[in-house]
Amino acid sequence: MLTAYLHLASAALAKNCLFCNHGLHKLLFLHLLIFQSLYETYKDNTLKNNTKVYSTQLSELPSHKLKNYVEAWHIIEIAKSHHVKAEHTEAQLDYEKASHILNDIRDYKFEAPFYSAWAILEKAEDLSKKNMHEEAAATYLVAKNNFRETFGVLDSFLKKRKSVEDIERISKLIQVAQVRENYCSARNQIETARIESRKGNHLIAAELYNKASGIFENICEAFKIKKG
Repeated sequence: MLTAYLHLASAALAKNCLFCNHGLHKLLFLHLLIFQSLYETYKDNTLKNNTKVYSTQLSELPSHKLKNYVEAWHIIEIAKSHHVKAEHTEAQLDYEKASHILNDIRDYKFEAPFYSAWAILEKAEDLSKKNMHEEAAATYLVAKNNFRETFGVLDSFLKKRKSVEDIERISKLIQVAQVRENYCSARNQIETARIESRKGNHLIAAELYNKASGIFENICEAFKIKKG
């Protein structure tokens, strides 16, 4: 998947003759770091860890609700596997399934909009991969707005929770949603830049690439990624 992202970025930026080599390498490097940090952060959010940390809360769920919750996380793990292999359509469908299941579990329905937004992001990734830049740019924007909307939902549930485990869990989801919102914003800038580049508006494209680079740098700082 990292190779696929680098290929996408390289193909886009290589067409922009006004984007200097330093800027090109900088954006590619940041893009790689962002994908790594997002994946590693999300990878920690596994069914095994959730079941261990929330064993008490899960044990209080009715048997059929517990079964559904476990099934949702099984589907999410499959979606992550599809994502790593750049199978974005499959990942999108799986995240949608998981979101629907979680939405029917009262104690954990706050997770539903998070994975619904993730499904939209997978759709945007697929459109970008297919060089459908206008559609990709618009879909990244929708995903960005959806991740932003999850803040309110998560914050509402956060205020109702008392256990340390729940507070840490929801706080982490808020952090990841914020990073994803910024990521979508940067990808929207990149797709828009590719559109402008095709039109011959290379200066505008270069400015958009630089904006994306700035967003990526901010995300790197948030994750305290060491570039050395």
